[in-house]
Amino acid sequence: MKNLLVSLMLMSALFIGSCGGGGSDAPAAGTGTGTGTASSALRLTATDSYATFYNTPSDTDIQTAAAKYNVIIGEGSMLSTAQVNTLLAGGKNKVLGYLNFTACEDTRDYYSFTGGAPADPNHPGQKFKSFVQIFPNAEPYAGWSHEFWANPANLDYQNLIVNYVAPKIAEKGFNGFFLDNVDLLEHAASDSGKCDSACKQGGYELLARLRKKYPDFVIVENNATSLTTLKTQVLQYPDNAQSSKVRFIDLLDGVYAENIYSMAVADPASSQVASSHPQPRDPSAPNPKLDDLKAIKSAFPAVWIGVEDFVEQCTPAYANQYNQYAGYSQRDGLALYVTALSQVLCLW
Repeated sequence: MKNLLVSLMLMSALFIGSCGGGGSDAPAAGTGTGTGTASSALRLTATDSYATFYNTPSDTDIQTAAAKYNVIIGEGSMLSTAQVNTLLAGGKNKVLGYLNFTACEDTRDYYSFTGGAPADPNHPGQKFKSFVQIFPNAEPYAGWSHEFWANPANLDYQNLIVNYVAPKIAEKGFNGFFLDNVDLLEHAASDSGKCDSACKQGGYELLARLRKKYPDFVIVENNATSLTTLKTQVLQYPDNAQSSKVRFIDLLDGVYAENIYSMAVADPASSQVASSHPQPRDPSAPNPKLDDLKAIKSAFPAVWIGVEDFVEQCTPAYANQYNQYAGYSQRDGLALYVTALSQVLCLW
């Protein structure tokens, strides 16, 4: 999910159980799966309803979302501390801050740390290397202007994410993270955003460091759907080679994927993915990512799996399309989120 998808999504409560791994693959104690969140009130549950902010919302939208939804994923740079507090609704809701896990838009303050006095010892640029300093020749993210891939194996980058970016989100009152672009860890050498074995290992370590720093946060990752990735053994504490190993999924509270029942049809006038026109997928055609999600559900029956799909507009004219997606997700036992690529609150 991109921060460029300026929208507030309707998320239907079609959930498959509490967060975390389960079944024959029992998670290690004290990880992010099931027992990983210290307070059971912060775990994703079957009764939760969902919405997502990627724009600057109105006060009415904030109040509506806080009252109607139990989980809200929001863009931290566009929400004030007061708005996050309203969304939390006295602790009733889980509010997850968007965190670009393995890429960076050049509009982020940490891209170059511009705007601060270089002599100011409190300016973040005096304490952290900026993204462009760490990756001066970063590969552009194909289809998304102003965005560039990171290599999570870089320790300066890990430090930037864990000790600057994540705290900036947490200090606004968020009680969880939504990690975008985790699918980098599944990229091949020919993909946009290449990721070799060292890069993948760095991504595993980055999540472990984030979980160590925020043991009570709800953490959901986006678009890494391979069982090979999710079952990868990771040092629970990367700085201690003697620490126990856990699976990647044990550090998470949920898995999320996009465009499962819908597909983007590119606008020939634009190279920007956000300018694409979503259409229903042919249900009889191969759907490898849906197959991946079904495999996750089979291997980890208790893990929460969310899918996000799109319609052209959140209007009655597209209600049949929404109902079609809802039927598919109910059949497959997946949580469904349906929205449009516009700044609206989608109420179906």
